[in-house]
Amino acid sequence: MEFTRQHVEHIVGRHHALARKFEALKGKFEGITAGTVETLEVSAGALLGGVIDGRWGSKEKGLPTLMHIPITLGGGILLNVLGHFDVAGKEWSPHLCNIGNGVLASYLSSVGFHFGQNWQQTGRFLGAKKTAGQFGTSTVAGDVDKAAELMDRIAQAQRVQQAQPAG
Repeated sequence: MEFTRQHVEHIVGRHHALARKFEALKGKFEGITAGTVETLEVSAGALLGGVIDGRWGSKEKGLPTLMHIPITLGGGILLNVLGHFDVAGKEWSPHLCNIGNGVLASYLSSVGFHFGQNWQQTGRFLGAKKTAGQFGTSTVAGDVDKAAELMDRIAQAQRVQQAQPAG
């Protein structure tokens, strides 16, 4: 079998086409790998935040704090600041930001969970809590305005009294 110039050009062309496809796949896998690492780091940060809240927090005290700042909030912000200022160098600082984002996500998840529980218990999205009193359920804004609570109870008592037949 004899190789002509056309055969050689065809083989070289196929080689270049395969090389381009290989480089495109290589770039695609690098992007997938970087995205996977980022997802794993954010997930690890969220897990870390959950462990901190679970280990040192409680129902009575709430989220664990350091100097009146929730640890997961302060830790997430600190890791992001360190990452954005390249404290760990250009290569490793983005990893600090990813872990910090996960810790912040953990904090916001805890806040959202408690917000949702409060909503479920009070029946209100925002604002006043429902409390049961002598004349039924009244809505008051906690301990902020005792006078408003008293006025509400008086008005309810008057409505109950008016609804009862005289005699």
